[in-house]
Amino acid sequence: KQATSDDARSRVKSSLYGFDTNATVWALAVLNMFFRGDGKSHIVYGDCFQRGSTMVHEFDRALLNPPFSQEGEPEIDFIDHALKAVRPGGRMAVVVKASVMVDDDLRNWRKVLVEHHHVEAVISLPSELFYPTSSATVILVVKAHAPDNRRGTFLARIENDGFAISKKRRIPISGTQLPRILALFRDYEHLGTIETIPNLTMVVSRDKVINGE
Repeated sequence: KQATSDDARSRVKSSLYGFDTNATVWALAVLNMFFRGDGKSHIVYGDCFQRGSTMVHEFDRALLNPPFSQEGEPEIDFIDHALKAVRPGGRMAVVVKASVMVDDDLRNWRKVLVEHHHVEAVISLPSELFYPTSSATVILVVKAHAPDNRRGTFLARIENDGFAISKKRRIPISGTQLPRILALFRDYEHLGTIETIPNLTMVVSRDKVINGE
């Protein structure tokens, strides 16, 4: 919608890439992009680890929702692969199980993550977001290849995302916290810190991220 000139629309069509090994999801993505006029030439039906191995520091943004606890392909492999593809200072945002950020077994992985990148935000999501799956999930936002010893990590808890479960489906409700969380994150981006708001937002140190606190 923001690409109003021919040049801008051309950049959109040439710069969107994606991978999926599920044929149905891939086909739906291609059709969705076709109908919206976003182009479809770079949506690949295949394994990102094999087909995307040469994409190093090519992208400004990486957005992903990797499969949870898939045997042989843990979530952290998708995160590492995406970060490799993002330019220094670019961003990755990923929806993952909260265990990725708290499990003691992944402490060393989080230590490497913090040493090589800046973990900007960890945002907890409503428990029924992926109904009927009940896994606790978070949005992890990382600034790639730009570690920052001065800034902590923005934490937030979203309990109302504007939807609720009714008759086994999500229906719109009032009171979404998304605009406020986004505004507070923008404040954090500008100031490097924010005041703690109980049960909503705070900023924590790199060590707490590493230790899963």
